[in-house]
Amino acid sequence: MPVRLVTPAADAFEAAGHFRHNRRLSVLARRVAGSAATLLAPDPRLLLGAARAGETLRLGWWSDRFELVARIDASREDFSPVGSGEGALQRSSAALIDWLAGRWPPEAAPATLGIITDGTGVAFAPERPDPFAPGWFGEMAGCRFALREIRPVAGTGPAALLTCRRTSSLIH
Repeated sequence: MPVRLVTPAADAFEAAGHFRHNRRLSVLARRVAGSAATLLAPDPRLLLGAARAGETLRLGWWSDRFELVARIDASREDFSPVGSGEGALQRSSAALIDWLAGRWPPEAAPATLGIITDGTGVAFAPERPDPFAPGWFGEMAGCRFALREIRPVAGTGPAALLTCRRTSSLIH
């Protein structure tokens, strides 16, 4: 069963664990987290994000102050080599974002859709889907929009500050 994008009124439904497990989503999110963990190992205070806009996939590294410190933009043809950490993250992120984009009706899909990961968990914000948008981190940390955790992010660190666990929904 595909993940349904829900309205805030469905938080109790989600919290009660009524989403059915989706094996494909789990596999895709696990691959993203694993690829990111390798790249984040030298500095676990960083967060990684990926967003697709048209044919371009953007990877970004943010500090624990939510400042963008590095960015890679590439089309699928220009992804880093398969054996590299960046290449693995580009491919796994693109596959997950493609899957998430398929949950929207074609005419309603966001122009830019992205995810964040701390190397442990993976999350996205369906109501504010571009983590590269100005103010995105402030809006998540301020609990203005719900960050949906596909895989739970670490309980400490910068990603935990974004989850607003009192209102965040773990969907997987």
